Parts: sequence; C-alpha cells; structure tokens
Amino acid sequence: MKQSMTICILMLTVFFLQISQAQFQAGAFLGFKSYGLKAAGTVTSGGNRQVTPVQDAGGTVFNFGGFGGYTAISEGVYNLDLQLKASYSSIGFLERGYNNIAGAGQFAAQGASGAGTSIFEFDLLGLNRFTFRKFKIIEPYAGIGMSFNIYSTSDLTVSPQGQQSITRTGNSEFKLGLIITYGTLIRVSPGIAPYIQFSHLLGFGSTTQLTNDTQYTYIVNDVPGYFALSAGIRFDL
Repeated sequence: MKQSMTICILMLTVFFLQISQAQFQAGAFLGFKSYGLKAAGTVTSGGNRQVTPVQDAGGTVFNFGGFGGYTAISEGVYNLDLQLKASYSSIGFLERGYNNIAGAGQFAAQGASGAGTSIFEFDLLGLNRFTFRKFKIIEPYAGIGMSFNIYSTSDLTVSPQGQQSITRTGNSEFKLGLIITYGTLIRVSPGIAPYIQFSHLLGFGSTTQLTNDTQYTYIVNDVPGYFALSAGIRFDL
C-alpha cells in the first residue's frame, strides 16, 4: 500500500513538473464544415411509424472556435502538442432533409420553421508537429483525437395556412467521434503563428434523433460526420 502511494505521488510530481515547464498555447480559428448526413429516416406520428426515402440532410456551414494546450514533448525536430479545442456551428438537418425529399423550399412552403441544430464540439487532440532549423517558418503537423459533440435541435413549429400552429419538441444528443487533423503553422515570430488546418470527423453510432415529442419523432439512420477547413492564429505563451 505504501509503495503504491509512493509511486502515485512520484507520478503526480513528475506530471506537474512537466506541466510547470511546458510551453502553453492558445488561439482562435474560423472556417467551414461540410457535414454529411445521408440515409433513410423514421417518422413516428400519432402512433403511426413511417420510413422515409433516403435523404441528404448535409451541407456546408460556418464554424468558429478556440483552443488551449501545451507542448508535452519538444525534442529538436519532433514536438507533441496536447490541445483541447472547442467550436460551434449550426445547420438545419431537418429542413435540408425534408427539402431534399419534397423539393427545394417545401419546408417553408408547408408553414414549417425552426428545427435548427446547434452543434457544440469539444476535441481532445494529440498533434505531432515538426520544426526545421534551416526552414523555421513552416511547421507541419498531423494528429488524431476524440471528439465530443452535443447536437441540440430547436423546436419545430408548423403553421399551415388558416390553421393553428403546432409545436414539436426538438431533441438534444451527445455523440462521440474520431477526429483526424493535419495542417501547418506559419511561424511569423517565436510566439505568433497563423495556421491553416484540415479535419475529418468520423462519428460513432447509427442514428440521429432530431425531435423528441410524444406526437412526432423524427430519426435519421445515420450520424453526422464532416470535412472541415479552418484558418486561425496560435499564440505560444
């Protein structure tokens, strides 16, 4: 027992010493995400269950966020950066899917509104970054990590002409994914580096539920994934 406690204390001491000597980093970015969500769906309304045709509910949307982290390993050419990244985007999966089946603009034409999905993403990343003494301006990197996503769909409101409006409750879901990232820093000074980055998200799971109402439930038999392009700036503190 005493030996285990001693080992734990030593490991924690080494960890905090490493943190205290590490170079911290922070930054912000903006860009675009091209989401994919394409499959048949299931609609349950008034106790009746109906399978929809295959729908393409994906699309490209604006994205922005920030990150913080530190350099865990700095050994000449090779560096390991550990980062926590947070970002936000919004897309109308339900509207896009409906219009894909019924025709462009039919969602609004039927008196429907709302049901936009806000996406809050948190990524834990390990980035393998390379520095070159004779060419210091470019620092390419690539990494992989876990992505934690909250998909929050607002309420769906349907207001048929001449009839009373109906509101159906939106749904919120938490989903995991694998994120692959690569890009390059452009080192303009020791503490400042603009960068360009590409990312791919592979979502885990098999369905995405957009509404959660006792009278109307809408489920797509797929999970969102994306390809993203972003540009930002990193500060080494």
